[in-house]
Amino acid sequence: MPKRIRFLTLSLGLAACALLVSAGCGDETARHPVWAELVASTDTARMGEPFEVGVLLKIDPEWHVYWKYSGDAGLPTDIRWTVPDGWSVGELQWPIPTRFVENGPLTTYGYVDSVLLTAEVRPPDNIEPGAAVRLGAQVNWMVCHDECIPGKATLTLDLPMAGVHSLSVQTSTHALRFRALQELLPVASDRAGWSAQAELSPDSTNDKAMIVTLYLSSPEVAAKDVLDWFPSPSPSLLVKRVNRRVEDGVFAVSFSLQSMFGSAGTGEMFESLLVYRDKSGRERGVRVVTPLGVESVPQAAIP
Repeated sequence: MPKRIRFLTLSLGLAACALLVSAGCGDETARHPVWAELVASTDTARMGEPFEVGVLLKIDPEWHVYWKYSGDAGLPTDIRWTVPDGWSVGELQWPIPTRFVENGPLTTYGYVDSVLLTAEVRPPDNIEPGAAVRLGAQVNWMVCHDECIPGKATLTLDLPMAGVHSLSVQTSTHALRFRALQELLPVASDRAGWSAQAELSPDSTNDKAMIVTLYLSSPEVAAKDVLDWFPSPSPSLLVKRVNRRVEDGVFAVSFSLQSMFGSAGTGEMFESLLVYRDKSGRERGVRVVTPLGVESVPQAAIP
């Protein structure tokens, strides 16, 4: 495995909370810096009506877990959902992360304090009302401070099914948290607004890498209002030596893109996250997917 994955020697005490049989881990003797809980946006599910389910990670001060692309070190948080037959779960949604500098030159991406990782759940149209359904999640994470500790949890949550004519209830104890999360989720859209231009050149330091420069612009957002940029490449690619800057009034970012299985070349679809401040001063995120080697591609716009 690449150097970005840390190999750790841990005591059995730090590996506590490995198996949970309810919706949370409340064993204070475990001394693990992360508490995991399975939550939903509703207390009652209704047949055929989607709702949100999420894994809430509460993180001790000074510790952090990782985003879907962890960067130069660490491991992304991984969630494997379990739902009854006929139910479906959508794509995992990741809020805007934070950038960290660890052990000198290592740059990583993740979350402090707490994070709610969510997905849309859709029940089928033919369920008997009143019967409780059990949702589950197998969660694995890496949490780091001066050291790194792996964690895992098996979480479950039981929800009763409402009848067809009953009121739709969206007032779980975590409903406000789900609504607040919407402000932190990156948005992708077919509407024009952002554009991305990619320039490629050889990386003189590595024959399996290339230098990529992205120019990202929007007629509605000034380059000075761009707050950060996070790479999110496919698992076979690594991003090194990121340089963010404003160039002729356009936000530009250059980096070395390295392949773990041969030479990095054109034709790749490269995903990244652009974070900026909108006219009201709120932090927004837009997911940018750029075909490398194509001159200019319209990207998502924030409404």
